[in-house]
Amino acid sequence: RWGLPRVIGRPAPMRMLMVFGLAALWAVNEWLRTWVLSGFPWLPLAASQWERASILQIAAFTGAGGVSAVLMALNLGFAAAAHRLFFERHLRGLKRRSQEFFAGMFLLIVCLSIHMQEAFNRAHFNLPLGRVGIVQPDVAQHVKWDPNHGPEILKTLEETTLTVARRRPALILWPEAVTPWAVRGDASVQAFVEDLVQRADTPLLLGSIAIEPASVPGEEAVWHNGVFQVSPTRGLEADYYRKRRLVPFGEFVPLRPVLGWLDKIVPLPGDFVAGTLVAPLLVQFGDEWLGAGPLICYEDIFPALARDSVRAGADILVVQTNNGWFGRGGAAYQHAAHSVLRAVETRRPVLRVGNAGWSGWIDEFGSVRALVQKVTRRDDSGKLVTVAGTNPDEAGTIYFRGSAVIDVTRDARWIGRESFYVKHGNWFILLAAIWGGLALWLARILPPAPPPPDPDGAEVD
Repeated sequence: RWGLPRVIGRPAPMRMLMVFGLAALWAVNEWLRTWVLSGFPWLPLAASQWERASILQIAAFTGAGGVSAVLMALNLGFAAAAHRLFFERHLRGLKRRSQEFFAGMFLLIVCLSIHMQEAFNRAHFNLPLGRVGIVQPDVAQHVKWDPNHGPEILKTLEETTLTVARRRPALILWPEAVTPWAVRGDASVQAFVEDLVQRADTPLLLGSIAIEPASVPGEEAVWHNGVFQVSPTRGLEADYYRKRRLVPFGEFVPLRPVLGWLDKIVPLPGDFVAGTLVAPLLVQFGDEWLGAGPLICYEDIFPALARDSVRAGADILVVQTNNGWFGRGGAAYQHAAHSVLRAVETRRPVLRVGNAGWSGWIDEFGSVRALVQKVTRRDDSGKLVTVAGTNPDEAGTIYFRGSAVIDVTRDARWIGRESFYVKHGNWFILLAAIWGGLALWLARILPPAPPPPDPDGAEVD
């Protein structure tokens, strides 16, 4: 509103400087949302393209901010072209062309060319990783922490886990905080999970709560929202992942000395404590051991957390979330869009499991390769049956209680290799801040553009 009117009628280089400067500042603004007021960068503009992997590939170099900047530059280019076409009628012939529009289209072509380079012969580089079992217990939020419903929740976990184990996956995934009591700190729950994993004869990666004794006698125990690994032979592993980004007022009350009169949304005593370690969990896929970088709940909306996990050695990213707060609207899909961005940025497969969906597998290029959903199809006899499917192109609902097995592959070109964004971080945001600041400064020192001549007067370049 302030910048664009100041460059109307200016030479093309000045107009493009302003358009690209505003697009760059949009990306800077999205980056700031990861920090301001504890951070909540929900749905950056890049997430609008989560189903169009061809536009997203630039994120492997710039982060998602680069995609947002390209989209904003393209839209501003369209606006500039429309303005010159319909409002700057004193221009004639080729002088009505909008260089801003062509520059925005050029950026879009750059994105598409990167996609073509990365996608060419992709099938030749696919290596099988293993079969992963997904368990969706679909526990309603209002009963999740009710002790009276605890046995019912455990029964659901037992039935769905043993069902999926019959299909012999290499690993089973449970969603965030799925057990009604702490798996680390409650001996009965730990015994239940270890016995179940032994019967399933399959390693389990689950989200649950850890209650650690206080380091100083007399103080309260420490609570963590974590991801744990359970082996059929070794039981509950000692090492586990502690959630690094806690939800304000959900898992802790910020500024507790001032806001201590407020209660958390999660009806558990005390505040959770954030973790600091980013080392991946070593997960066994058949005869192979891989580093799994867990991201709990909305941690996958923060690019830095996924990047840190990959820099620490994660071969795959695993997102375990509850999403019970969202109901059955579109928010679960919005949340999953961020996992697509993280996959492209880091060039790592993302395995995702939700309490009732969205669950599935996203490859290194942001393509949804498997989506767990309930579908209705005809069996061999022609009878309509309702089953759990994983084909993302098949119509169905992601919201259901059940389980499924997905076959996961890896791209050989990215095994043990880091993307440019993972190596160099937010270099694009720094460049964008400099470019945007320069554009606004130049516009600030320029006098207002002269009014256009009468349409019936002389032509203007």
